Amino acid sequence: MKKFVWDTSAIINIKEPNSQGYSPGYSLYKDFSDGWLSGPYQNIFPALAIFEISATVSRMHRDGKKILREFYLMNENSILYNMDSALIEKSYELHSQKGFSKLRGADLVHHKF
Repeated sequence: MKKFVWDTSAIINIKEPNSQGYSPGYSLYKDFSDGWLSGPYQNIFPALAIFEISATVSRMHRDGKKILREFYLMNENSILYNMDSALIEKSYELHSQKGFSKLRGADLVHHKF
């Protein structure tokens, strides 16, 4: 099964195209819904992203940008991955893995997948 972890910037990108009007996040998510990607897949949305998305949308509204607050992303191929004590307890295993020291912020959460 193919697994896709969506961080906050990718989720926001689904709704917010770049200056040329293109949104790679929207394009990929549409490919899922249109059946262009073969085989089973799972979209993984870290629970941390829920808070980050709300904060990002609020900041965009404050800056005068128009973006819908609602995001309808969850479906039968999606899970919400909780950031809980079980993940924290496993995190010590990651310290010695190649590339761990290059990760920043929430990338540390996503690396586990």
